[in-house]
Amino acid sequence: MQPRTLAGGLVLRAATEADAPALEAFNGRVHGTGDDPDTGLGAWTRDLVAGRHPSIRASDFLVVVEPRDSAVVSSLNLIAQRWTYDGVGFGVGQPELVGTDPAYRNRGLVREQFAVVHRWCEQRGLGVQAIGGIPWYYRQFGYEYALPGWGGRRLAAADAEGAAGPRSPTVDRGRPSPGGHRGGLRLRPAVAADAALLTRMSARADRRSAVACPRDEAAWRHEITGHSADSGLRQAVDVLETGDRAVGALVRTRWTLRGAIGILMLEIDDTAVWLDVVPAVLRHLLDRGREAAQGEGADLAALEFGLGEHHPAYSALPRAATPFTRDAWYIRVPDLVVLLRLLAPALERRLAASPAAGVTGDLLLSFYRSGLRLAFAGGRLAAVEPWLAPQWRTASAALPDLTFLKLLFGHRSLDQLAEAYPDVILGSDRARAVLDACFPRRSSTIWPSA
Repeated sequence: MQPRTLAGGLVLRAATEADAPALEAFNGRVHGTGDDPDTGLGAWTRDLVAGRHPSIRASDFLVVVEPRDSAVVSSLNLIAQRWTYDGVGFGVGQPELVGTDPAYRNRGLVREQFAVVHRWCEQRGLGVQAIGGIPWYYRQFGYEYALPGWGGRRLAAADAEGAAGPRSPTVDRGRPSPGGHRGGLRLRPAVAADAALLTRMSARADRRSAVACPRDEAAWRHEITGHSADSGLRQAVDVLETGDRAVGALVRTRWTLRGAIGILMLEIDDTAVWLDVVPAVLRHLLDRGREAAQGEGADLAALEFGLGEHHPAYSALPRAATPFTRDAWYIRVPDLVVLLRLLAPALERRLAASPAAGVTGDLLLSFYRSGLRLAFAGGRLAAVEPWLAPQWRTASAALPDLTFLKLLFGHRSLDQLAEAYPDVILGSDRARAVLDACFPRRSSTIWPSA
């Protein structure tokens, strides 16, 4: 993009690799606390600008600079990725590292940058945008909470101790330490050569998730080798082995958050048994978690299995493990017509497996100031068109503002929306049946490629 002068003489432009030191320092400072910079986010910034991530380069960062001294006063970036919706792929643009120097806030600098990023998404075929973070803030740019964030089961360290197995031999790059036993489950750090195994394991997790962010071998190699040692996005990736055979994978945080170690992925193949695997994993997590907490001058309080609402490992956890949810993903869909046409195969499969199978007729959705017409013919989604004169009184369903996104992405059921919003109005039981079939509440676990 061409540099553009903003109010007050500030200059908005795409970043270059030469901006790496300034961006690292800027993001560490504005995302830190007081005089304590967030060096982990600073290092992540450095990695992204250097092109270590498979889908972002320095030019995918925007910077607003003060012309007097070329200081960065606001910045954000865009990470392109591919997600799936019940197996149907679609492009996603994830804005990240959104920040402004406190002295330059409330000048619309982030809004100017979001306008550019949204144009980039349109040009690159990224029909959905997703971002986590600041409560309420991103609503002003057309986003709505529509996917679960961090959540699953939380297990106090003391309760995990009682269910954890004995300490197993440590493993260094697949070689058991002296005294290791071949029959038991072991965990070892993953290496780049494990990328194919990790791809298979993450695909198993994706099949349980209505919306998923699949990782291919390149993404896994990046996860293992692409992050700097001090990056805040660097996770610990372990392979589960019995004898000389890999049977699963574990991804966990290297640091504690609110006293807890976080588990981002835990998968095994069909030859392993959860009841046998979980005790060994608990022991491993407790040992590594206490090491991390000790290094931070704290105690390990809990293990947080951020594996979503449902996961087979939960059945093998102690009963003391309790559900938890924290945060949610903001979603923006600038063109619902284009997205729904793309997702039609998934919606048709859902219809075919429901009491509404083979349905014919129109579904008129009013969003009060806009609307959609979904035309079904024998269970096929034959047309998706704008409804140019939406009337809630004649609509099959009326859903205010961006609440339809919660339904579309399975974050809330139709009944839950109707309970929370008095202006969610259903026109008929038939419309309810079709909407429930096409847009059921479904669990999703999103771990974006960053």
